[in-house]
Amino acid sequence: GMKILDQHAFHLLAIKKIHDAGGTIICGTDAGIGITLPGSSLHQELAFYSKAGITNYEILRTATINAALTHEMMNDLGSIEMGKQADLILVEQDPLKDLNNLKDPIWVMVNGQMILSEDLKRFESEAMDRSNLLVTLVRYVENLLVERY
Repeated sequence: GMKILDQHAFHLLAIKKIHDAGGTIICGTDAGIGITLPGSSLHQELAFYSKAGITNYEILRTATINAALTHEMMNDLGSIEMGKQADLILVEQDPLKDLNNLKDPIWVMVNGQMILSEDLKRFESEAMDRSNLLVTLVRYVENLLVERY
């Protein structure tokens, strides 16, 4: 209800104030925990940063170079440079104009291996069709109830 909305508004305000004060914001969604879906949860988080009033350029930095600069284990990620790991996506339209342009990449490269858009869509539908999806959802709801009461 209202309590969750108030909390959300407070979180957006806190993010904006930290950003404006020069703090480093790093995008990360705890994907895989509960029903936080890998992929889509990241887009949702980027949209929250937008609601908080951060520019698209700065938002893209939260999911790329910011993390790489703050964690030594990720120093070979986050930007396109010689000798860095080839993890990138190619999109048709400019994500600086609209972050939703990130949602439908032409291809994704993971450690130098290119995955085309049709394969990504197939992976997604196979993940949704998996037989334990309902069980996962039921367990998540059970966990919520246990934590709540």
